[in-house]
Formats: sequence, C-alpha cells, structure tokens
Amino acid sequence: FAGLEAMAQKITAMYRHHGLLVARAVLPPQTMKDGVLTIRIIPGRYDSAHISNTSSVSTTVAQRLAGTTTPQGDMVTRKQLEREALLLGEIPGVNAQVAMKSGSQPGTTTPDITLTQGKQFGGYVGLDNQGDPTTGRSRVMLGGYANNLLGMGDQLRVDLLDAYEKSDLFNGSLDYSLLAGGGYGTRVGVNYSHLNYHYNLSGLGFNGYSDNWGLYVTQPWIRTSRARVDVRLNAGQQFLTDKYPDVFASNSSPRGRKQVNIGSAAITGSVADLPGGLTGFGLVGTTGNVGLRSEFSRDISGDANSGGQFARFNYQINHDQQVWGPFSFYAGVNGQLANNNLDASQKFLMGGPSAVRAYDIGDGSVDEGVVGTAEVRSHWSLPALAWLGNDPSLTLATFYDQGWGEQWRNNDNGRGGRLADSNNLNLAGAGLYATVADAGNYALTMTWAHRTGNADPNAVHDDNDRFWV
Repeated sequence: FAGLEAMAQKITAMYRHHGLLVARAVLPPQTMKDGVLTIRIIPGRYDSAHISNTSSVSTTVAQRLAGTTTPQGDMVTRKQLEREALLLGEIPGVNAQVAMKSGSQPGTTTPDITLTQGKQFGGYVGLDNQGDPTTGRSRVMLGGYANNLLGMGDQLRVDLLDAYEKSDLFNGSLDYSLLAGGGYGTRVGVNYSHLNYHYNLSGLGFNGYSDNWGLYVTQPWIRTSRARVDVRLNAGQQFLTDKYPDVFASNSSPRGRKQVNIGSAAITGSVADLPGGLTGFGLVGTTGNVGLRSEFSRDISGDANSGGQFARFNYQINHDQQVWGPFSFYAGVNGQLANNNLDASQKFLMGGPSAVRAYDIGDGSVDEGVVGTAEVRSHWSLPALAWLGNDPSLTLATFYDQGWGEQWRNNDNGRGGRLADSNNLNLAGAGLYATVADAGNYALTMTWAHRTGNADPNAVHDDNDRFWV
C-alpha cells in the first residue's frame, strides 16, 4: 500500500508541475480485479472569488476581472492565478494580494483577494539640459497623476515641460484612461497635448504651435511571472502650424500648416528568458496621411514629396544581463523603416541623450535608420544617509553607441539630382555615465559622450563632446 501511495503522490506532483496547482491523485476504496488499479484525479476547480476591498477602486471592477480570469468551475491553474494577481496589481492606486482557500464545495478552491489602498495621488519634478539648442537646453518638467477618481481603475495624468533657459518652448499634455467593462484588463484612453515654440536664428524669429489628440486601447495579452506582453491600438490627429519670417514669403504667406491623421498598432513586452537577464522588445506599425494645408507647406515639401500617405515601422529590442557580482551587460537596438520620404514630424532621430549620446538633439534626422548601443554597468549600494534616501544606489557605466541611417528614403529630387549630397549618415560615440538614485523618490544621471563617428552635415553644433544631465 505504501508503494501505491507513493505512486499517487508522484502523479500529484506531475500535475502540479504542469500548472494544476491543487490537483490530487487519490486511491479510492476498491478491490483490484484482473490487475487493474483505479486512481482518481481530483483536478481542483474554482469557487467564486472572495474579495476584501478597502481601496478606492470599485469592488464591481475587481469582481468582473476575477470572474473573467478565474471563472467559477474552471480548473485551478498557475497561469490563471498569476494573471489575476498581476492584473489586479496593475490597477492604479491599488495594492493587491491573491491567496487560495478551500471552497464551499468539495474539490473547489476560492481565490481570496485582498485589495488595499495604494497611492492615489502623486507627482514629479525634473530638470535637465536635454532641450533643443534653438529653444533652450535647460528644461523643467512637472507632472502629476490622480488614481481612481471614478473608482473604475481610471487614471488622470498631467505632464508639463518648459524650456526655461530661454522660455521659448512649452509643452503640456493630458491623459485619461480607465478599465473597459469586459473584465479582461483592457484599458481605453484619450490624450491631448499642446506645444508652443519660438526661437531666433540669424536675427530672424521663428515660432509655431501644435495640437495633438488621440484615442488608444491597450490589451494585456500575456501576464506571467516571467513575461509581460501588451497590444496597443492608437488613432489620432496632429495639427501643426509653423510661422516663418516675412523674408521667406514669395507668392504665399510664410505660414506652414499641416494636418496629420495617424493610426498605429503596437506589441511591446519583456521576458525574463535567462537567469539574471531581462529582454525587452517593441514592434510598432504606423500609417497615416500628411495633409499640407497651406501653399507654403507645399512649397517646403517641394521635391521631397513628403506629403500624403506614409507608413513606417519601428522596432526595438534590448537585453540586460547580470554577469558577475555588481556587473551587468546591456545591449539594445532600435530603428525605423519607411515606405517613402517622410515629413519632419515622422522622422527617426539618431542623435541625443536617448540615442547616439555624442550628438545633439535633432541630429541624425532620417527616414530610415538604426541605433545600437552596448553598455557595461556596475551597481552599488550606498549608505542610507538622510540626504541620499532610505535605499540609495550608484550605477556606473561605460557605453558605445552607433547609428546608421538615410536622410531620405528616396534621394531623387525628380529632376535627375539629389535631395541630399550626403544621404547616408554614420553617427558613433562612446562615453561614461553615473546615476545616483533612491527608487521611487529621485534619480540623478550625468553623462559624458565623445563623438567617434562623422559629423551630421546638417548639425547646428558639431561639438566633439557632450554633457547631459
């Protein structure tokens, strides 16, 4: 009999290893006949979820999500419980815990969900020198959010940016999203942003503004302890107006007016595929139409023929791998493909602090291009001093960035000539950065980068060294 019990335990372990967390193999009372042994499998099924809720989200929202991810009567699986716990934990302003307890019927298990109040309001302030040199490098950023104003898993975000060095650029945006009613974790949202700019070049004043609005739907496709994948659909419009000095006027007012209708589909995610490693990826397909709404805009587009329908494909993949002790290695690639010549608003920028760091903001503006980066990082804990925070850390890293691109997808000006004499760009640089941070409270990053590749032929400032904060 002991051997039979051991066999039943092995069968139980096999089922649980394959994700049936409460499955059991039992030996029912029986009389063996013709050498046949009966083993009964009790898979374990969900009873209705029990929810204890002291958070600001509606219990109905949580019940709907729990009823969809762990429906009553389904077999209890690790995959479903992980998804339920992760989706509940992603509700803004909510702390979620999921446990299991015996159900009301034999062979059933009740998901025991506890929701407590998280952070309902929050915000941030930031300073950097990562602005465009024409409108002002020094910038201040301010933002805030409010969670569950309606108790529907909703979030309202406000983000503001001002290039205070010259006060020549201001950008503000609003974003509101909430959980859709189906219980699948689907989030729908709407956003709006406004940008104003002004700058002087060669004694001439340039200014303009843009208004953008959009709708989006995000679906959490995969949620496990090792992988997270989202699918997102976007649609929106951009209204752009650029006012040029009168000296540019010919047969029309020197005002560029454009309307961009745009739609995109994206899949993004991260996977913990190797021990101590994390891989992130993103694929975005975008299509739209650039409407040139003024004679001046059509004149500027000219030979490039950058108005009308366009399509582009953006991709990125990166991997961060812990190697030994405090040392890790990071590598990433991101790029863009296009079907034809693009308007300036749709270009891929290869220069700046988030791309090839040895080049200025706006350098390396291309229709098609790719940027690769490699970093060796070291992470260190710092003493918990009052002015450093409760859990401060220091990251030191060395890096190399490389970018290749084409300024124009089609460099033919239609008259047997070229739009750009140097259409192919090759940007490269190396450097160091240091980050002091206390997670959730602050981060200070200082970067030095030295140019090792060619200068951008269109660069306003082609310094060999860059310092970013």
